Amino acid sequence: MTEYMIVFPVMLVLIFGTLQFALLYQTKVQLNYAAFESARSGSLNNAQRWALQAGAVRGLVPLHTHGSGRNWLRWARSKVWDQIDAGLVDIEIINPTADAFDNHGIDDGDDRLIPNDSLMYREATLKGTGPNKLSIQDANLLKIRLLYCAEMPVPFVNRMINALLRLGNAGGGSGTGPSGTVATGQFSAWTSTGAGYVAASDTFERECLDREPQQHIPLMAEATLRMHTPPIFDPPPEAGGAP
Repeated sequence: MTEYMIVFPVMLVLIFGTLQFALLYQTKVQLNYAAFESARSGSLNNAQRWALQAGAVRGLVPLHTHGSGRNWLRWARSKVWDQIDAGLVDIEIINPTADAFDNHGIDDGDDRLIPNDSLMYREATLKGTGPNKLSIQDANLLKIRLLYCAEMPVPFVNRMINALLRLGNAGGGSGTGPSGTVATGQFSAWTSTGAGYVAASDTFERECLDREPQQHIPLMAEATLRMHTPPIFDPPPEAGGAP
C-alpha cells in the first residue's frame, strides 16, 4: 500500500501527460494545415485579412467537428469564427511588410498594391534598408504566422503545463532573461518579476496563458506561398478593434 501511494501520483501524471501531449500534437498538426489553408486563401485574394481568416477557419474546423452531417460543420465553423472574435486565433503577416509596399508598391485608386504580373521579367533590384531589403519577387512571397490559443482538456496536467509556462521556466536566456522559442510558441521578449520571468504584456502568448480558466497553451504555425494576385496593403486592426 505504501509503495502504491508513492507510485500512483507519478503514474497518474505520466498517463494524463501522455494523453494531453498526444492531443496537443494532433492540434499542432491541424494548425500546420490551417496555416497552409490561410496562406493559400490569402495568395488568391490579395493577401487580405478576411481571406486569411477564412482559410484559417477551413483548416481549424476539423478540431471541432465531432459528428457527421452539415449541422456539425456549421457549428464548427461558427465556433472557430467565435474564437477569432474572442482573440483565441491571431494571424500575423510577416511578408510582405509595410516597407515592401512603400518600396515596391504602386497606388491603384484607394489601394496600395505590389505588382504581381511578369515577375520573371521584372528587375530584381533590392530596395529598402538593412535587413528589410527585398526584390519585387521576394515582396510577392506571402508569409504568415498563425497563432492559436488551444484549450487543454485533460484535467490536472493542463493547469500544471499552463502554470509552468506562466512561471517562465525557459532555457537559453542570457543576461536579461529567457529568449527565443518556448514550448510550442514563438514567445516575445520576457520580463523579470523578481521571482521568475513572464512573457511581455500585451502579447498573444501572455494573454493566452493568463486566460481563464488557466488551462490554455499558445501554439504557432507558419506558412509561405507565392502570391497569385497582387498583394494589397491591409493594415492590422487596432488593439481592441474589429478585424
